[in-house]
Amino acid sequence: MGVTPSAQKQKTPAWMRYAAMAVGLVVGTLTFRMVPDEIAMGVTVGAVGGGTVGLLPYFTGRKRNRKLAIGAIWICIVCGALAGQILALPTAVALCAVLWFGFQPAQPSQTTP
Repeated sequence: MGVTPSAQKQKTPAWMRYAAMAVGLVVGTLTFRMVPDEIAMGVTVGAVGGGTVGLLPYFTGRKRNRKLAIGAIWICIVCGALAGQILALPTAVALCAVLWFGFQPAQPSQTTP
């Protein structure tokens, strides 16, 4: 009896993960060096601020729909990088409302640790 393909763990080889991280580091460093300092700092600070604001919908929705809650953080990070807190904060409030009113809390058997 063999193991079904869905039960097999398909893990990415370590060398491939390290190569992807190295490529991301090189691309990020080159991009950061090519843009003017003011723009690079604004994008960086905006992304960090968006991630901080994105914690509001994450903590609201993590018991309701964990995948959408994690997606809400990423959406807030992108909005913060694009337009700063002017866009990230209303997006976080809207996502918080969607997660709060759109989904019922998951049963204990449905949550992932």
